[in-house]
Amino acid sequence: MTLPPFEYARPHALDEAAALLATDGARALAGGQSLVPALAARQPGGPRPRLLVDLARLPGLDTIALDPDGRLRIGALVRQRAAERSPLVARHAPLLAQALAQVGHPSTRNRGTVVGSLAHAEPAAEVPAVAVALGGVAVIAGPAGARRELPVTDLLQGPQRLALDPGELIAELLLDPLVPGERQAWLEFAPRRFDLPLVGVAARVVPGREPRLTLAGVAPTPMSVTQHPAEGCDMTLLEGLDPHRTRIARTLTRRALEACGR
Repeated sequence: MTLPPFEYARPHALDEAAALLATDGARALAGGQSLVPALAARQPGGPRPRLLVDLARLPGLDTIALDPDGRLRIGALVRQRAAERSPLVARHAPLLAQALAQVGHPSTRNRGTVVGSLAHAEPAAEVPAVAVALGGVAVIAGPAGARRELPVTDLLQGPQRLALDPGELIAELLLDPLVPGERQAWLEFAPRRFDLPLVGVAARVVPGREPRLTLAGVAPTPMSVTQHPAEGCDMTLLEGLDPHRTRIARTLTRRALEACGR
């Protein structure tokens, strides 16, 4: 694997990382399981950073915890495998645990981070869709200690495009708590084992509420729809897709709802 030339920095503090990321052409590096292959591919329009800012030594970003509101907090350096196996994730965000179990190869999940997958903003990837489905909020750190929160639906602007200003990085991902009686399911279809899915579907079913579905791979960003008891799901977002992908999306939607007892 041959990478294009770039400079490299490994800061030890969040403010230092933010200052480096304010440099023109800088890009954050966490697990590198999405970014490094994209660099090696050298595809037109792909990433061409002048500076890679390695976040691996930043303190306090490798934990999973609950905040006072019951939201799940996932630090920017939490590995996918750690989140997949976390009792807190299994208890409070089983949808994420299910989806992470299907992300690439286990060796990839040992290195890749949850937030890194979100930041890569791949339209068909599991983590962005799950983050949208669970009401995800990105905690964004900026220069001089600045902090702000941004819903994931506003953060994701398109393939590999985020609503971040120069010098900003995602420090944490916040996910809504599980509602009592709620059932969650993630289903996906990929051409081959360990491939990126063509389509993925996240389902949330809460007693007394209309089921919520979030689809990956059908639009530039994950798309959410509500299933109404009488009308069913508004699947107009599938218009314009090739028939094969449309059939997959409809089949996965039905099976995800069945997995949640609908």
